[in-house]
Amino acid sequence: MNNKKNNIESNATWGNHGAALTWNYLFKPELSWSNIISYSGYKSDFGADTEAGTMQFKTDYSQLQYKSMFTRQKEEQLLRWGLELTRYDITPQNIEVSQVENSDYRLNKYQSLAAKAYVSDQWTPNESWTLYGGLALQYYGLLNIEGEVADENYSKPQIIPNATFSLSYHPNQTASYKGSYTYSTQNIHLASIASIPLPSDIWMPATNKLPLEKGHQLTLGYFKNITDKGMQLGLEAFGKYMDELTLLKINFNNEQIDHFDENFYLGESIAWGSEFFLQKQAANYNLTASYTLAWTRQRFPGINEDAWHDAKYDRRHDLNLQGTYILNKRIDFGAVFIYASGNKATLPTGRYWLMGDIANDYAGVNNYRMPAYHRLDVSMNYKLRSNVFHESMLNFSIINLYSRSNPYFIYYHFDKGNKDYELSIKAKQVSLFPIMPSISWRFKF
Repeated sequence: MNNKKNNIESNATWGNHGAALTWNYLFKPELSWSNIISYSGYKSDFGADTEAGTMQFKTDYSQLQYKSMFTRQKEEQLLRWGLELTRYDITPQNIEVSQVENSDYRLNKYQSLAAKAYVSDQWTPNESWTLYGGLALQYYGLLNIEGEVADENYSKPQIIPNATFSLSYHPNQTASYKGSYTYSTQNIHLASIASIPLPSDIWMPATNKLPLEKGHQLTLGYFKNITDKGMQLGLEAFGKYMDELTLLKINFNNEQIDHFDENFYLGESIAWGSEFFLQKQAANYNLTASYTLAWTRQRFPGINEDAWHDAKYDRRHDLNLQGTYILNKRIDFGAVFIYASGNKATLPTGRYWLMGDIANDYAGVNNYRMPAYHRLDVSMNYKLRSNVFHESMLNFSIINLYSRSNPYFIYYHFDKGNKDYELSIKAKQVSLFPIMPSISWRFKF
């Protein structure tokens, strides 16, 4: 995007790619073995050149994974056990900020290995109760940093257990109550950027200075099938506590940094809320509505006077409406409406002149909520007759039917007056993806 009127130029490219190979083997009806080898990669590059300065953020992420799982079904028990091996190659930073003299961080390519051995058991003693339990032992360690073998004193392997438990009670055939607890760890951090309200985040592998992210989650739910009306409904409440969260700090003070993982804050976060789900099924149509009301708070030492504040992804409302209608054997229609509260961002609440320069005045962290995100997508599928393909279909779709200008990021435009210290500053919004019609052809052999 190049807007000469507002003196802004920005670019954003991202993409992912992947491949997977699956092999299954059946020893006997109650015992099977599955193997999956997969590769996936992700790249992102965001840059903006505004009157306030120039910024560039790049990330390169790829992983090679092998999964092996055994499954045994015997009467009232479903037993699974297996092993996962994952090799990560991540270049989390190529960061340039014009206001910072030493902001062009040297590239550190992190190569790491994760291994997880696990076992789980689902036990259904009768028609009313189902119990599930799972245990895993996770190993994680860095192999190389910048192509050299990692110093064992700098990054020792981390070994942490994981666990999950759930309980389901079915008082009858149409209703159920469910509860679960999960303790999990994450070896790849997704870090937001402090001080700058940008849409990009940074993938950063765990190190000894950035330990594995840890989370505790509790859920309670009630689910009901109204069979005579073809309806299903669900209501679920959840709470989650997360520790060792990361937040990337921009080195405005030009401090000497020996390792890239020294550029992060470590903190904690809590999230809670409720989810509602309703579905109506009929012979020729299907309607689904889901709504989530949630809060997400976080705290980082050295930020906001160490007080709790809203997280960037504190999404208060999240609404999803879907509908499909089958006209006949060859034609069907679909529509999806999405509404979500905007992300939080830290923006100045005022400005003043200080020794000939403009200084910002802030009132808290993530003190501004971006405008809400919403759009309507519609589609039509037309099945073609074919003697060559098992299935052949044309898809006509329109994304963002009413061309909503959803916010991507906010920048400031400066208008200088004719007098000294006469200046007008206005917030501007950059949006992506207006109305987008498309036609595609899908076929299966």
